[in-house]
Amino acid sequence: MSSTENITCKPNPVLEDDTDDRWKWFKGCLGALDGTYISIRVEAIYKPRYRTRKRDIATNVLGVCDRNLNFIYVLLGWEGSTVDGRVITICAMEDIQMEMGDNTSPRCREELFNMKHARVCNIKIFSYTKRRSNMSQKMARVWIQEEEFTLVDGLKKLCANDWKEDNGTFKHGYLMKLEQHMNVCHPNCGLQALPHIFSKIRGWKKHFMTISLAKSRSGLGFRYIDGTILVDDPEAWDDFIKVDLYAKSMTFKKWPLFADWEEIFRKDGATEQSAERT
Repeated sequence: MSSTENITCKPNPVLEDDTDDRWKWFKGCLGALDGTYISIRVEAIYKPRYRTRKRDIATNVLGVCDRNLNFIYVLLGWEGSTVDGRVITICAMEDIQMEMGDNTSPRCREELFNMKHARVCNIKIFSYTKRRSNMSQKMARVWIQEEEFTLVDGLKKLCANDWKEDNGTFKHGYLMKLEQHMNVCHPNCGLQALPHIFSKIRGWKKHFMTISLAKSRSGLGFRYIDGTILVDDPEAWDDFIKVDLYAKSMTFKKWPLFADWEEIFRKDGATEQSAERT
């Protein structure tokens, strides 16, 4: 389960005649190791195995970095419930040499410096890696209007072909169906089931639920012809924001797809409230 060679650098030990004041104390050292949790998505039956002590769903990753903050070894694939001791044991079994002293406490100033220095290096490299990962996740895919219309069309086809359950959710595998539909209509779009299509549908559902709730409240409404939320009573809107904080970000925006969302996301058998479509 270790990483392949194409994502790690060849280790270079600290030489006997090294003159770098920061590293000359670590003769023969290849690097320092540390572990981290990386959040993942797994099927429901596997979640107990990947649940960490903080109740997050993640995988336990061990990495070794050199003095240039390059990864020279990565051990991947262990469940979040796996304790660090076992991961280190597996690491040692894969011929990674580690110095495991009997006394874990520093015995002199030099050992204290070495321990602090190694911790700082590990914190820097893993913090940098996590920041890069978080930045990538925050760079959301910008959908064009034609792609959104195609996704709406795909969802309607799933509804027509009995892919939707009575509770309003879709059957397992619907995301892959939608990915295939998107790639047929837009061959070079690069849209994937996860995270693109899943995130878009999740956002649409939030908007749909907020607008549906607003329609049911006195002093508020919705105009289908231009997709505008109607606010006849400003105090009613202020009160509604206190109930649904998500509504605050929807002020002064138009929602032309709401009529389609009603068809897609409403529960079967539910009685729709009448609305005047002007």
